[in-house]
Amino acid sequence: MDFGLTEQQKLIRDGARTYLREVCPGAYVRSMQRHPTGCPAEVWRKLSDMGWTGMLVPEDYGGAGLGLVEMGLVLEEMGAVAFPGPFFETAVIGTSALSLAGDERQKSSYLRRIADGSLTVSLAVQERDPAWQPSAIKCAADRRDEDWALSGEKLFVGDGTSAGLFIVAAADRSVSQAEAAVTLFLVPRETPGVRIGERWLTVDHDHQTGITFEAVEVGPDSVLGKVGGGWPTLRRLFLIGAAMKAVEMAGGARRVLEMTAEYARKREQFGKPIGGFQAVAHMVAEMAIYVESARNIAYQAIWRLAQGHDAAQEVALAKVWANEACVRTAELAHQSHGAIGFTQEHDLQIYTRRALAGRVTYGDSRDHRDAALASIHL
Repeated sequence: MDFGLTEQQKLIRDGARTYLREVCPGAYVRSMQRHPTGCPAEVWRKLSDMGWTGMLVPEDYGGAGLGLVEMGLVLEEMGAVAFPGPFFETAVIGTSALSLAGDERQKSSYLRRIADGSLTVSLAVQERDPAWQPSAIKCAADRRDEDWALSGEKLFVGDGTSAGLFIVAAADRSVSQAEAAVTLFLVPRETPGVRIGERWLTVDHDHQTGITFEAVEVGPDSVLGKVGGGWPTLRRLFLIGAAMKAVEMAGGARRVLEMTAEYARKREQFGKPIGGFQAVAHMVAEMAIYVESARNIAYQAIWRLAQGHDAAQEVALAKVWANEACVRTAELAHQSHGAIGFTQEHDLQIYTRRALAGRVTYGDSRDHRDAALASIHL
C-alpha cells in the first residue's frame, strides 16, 4: 500500500490546514461551546463554498465526488484544531447513508442540499442500550397501510439540537428476527410528533440530545433503502464513522504533541528547558509513537473502505488504537504541562475532552475488540 499523497490530496490537506488554523483558534472553540449549533452560519457557508460539505457527494448531485481518503485529510486537520459543529454527522455520515441506500429522488433532494450547505443531517440510532447491535433498537415502526408510525426514543443524537433531517433506525415489531426488523427512515425535523430534547452537558461540550418520536407518521417515500434492509447500511456507516473518527482523533493527538514539544522547549526549570530532562524527552518520544501509529492505522482502514472492501478488522484495530493512543497522548501531555494544562484558558484541556468523547463515539474499545475477534471467527 502506498501512503504517499497525490498532488490533489496535498492541496486539499494544505488548504484545510491553512484555513482551519486561521478560523479556529482555541478562543473560537471555547466560544462555540455556547453556540446553538457549534458553527456560525457564515463559517458553514464558507465550508460549503470551499466544497467541503459536498466532498463525498457525487458530481451528479452537485458535489465534488471525492473519496474517503480526501475527506480523511480534512477531518485530520479539523481534529488538529478541535473544529466544532455538525460537519462530521452531515458531510460524512449523512452523505454516506444517502449515497449507500437512497433512491434517485432522495439523493437528488437531500444530497444537493448537503452539498450547498442548506441542510444538516443527524443519525438517530442509539437508545438506552448504546450497543451497535440490531437487538438494541427498540424504537418501533408500525405499518399503517402504506405508511408507517414511529414511536420511541433515541439518545446520544449528535448535533440533534440543530439538524434539519434525521436518519432514524426503527424496528418493525411484526418481524421477530432482530436484524431483518430494522428499517431506516428519513424524518425531517418539523415532522409532527418529533420532540427534540434539551442539549446535554457533555465532556466535549458538543451538541448531543435525546429525541422522542410520538406516533410520528411517515410515508413510504421516507424509507431509506429497503424495508427490513436497514442493518447492513448501519453496519457500513458504523465502519465509516469509526474509521473517520479515528483519523480525526489522530489529528487532535498530533496537535497535542506539537503543543507539548513547544512547551518543553520554552518552559525552564533549574536553568534549562524541561525538554532537556530525560523524563520529559521520553514522554514526548512516546507521544510521537502513539500519534504516528494511530494515524497510519487509521488511514489504512480508510483506504480499505474507499476501495469498497469490508475492512471490519482494519477499522476495529484503528478505532481501538485511536481510543487508547490519543487518550494516552493527552495524559502524557498533562504530565508535561503540569497544572496549567487543566485550566479553561489553556487549549490542552479542549483536546483532552475531545479524545475522551471520541473514545466512545462510533464504538468504544470493547465494541471494536469484539468486532476484531469476530472478523477472525473468535
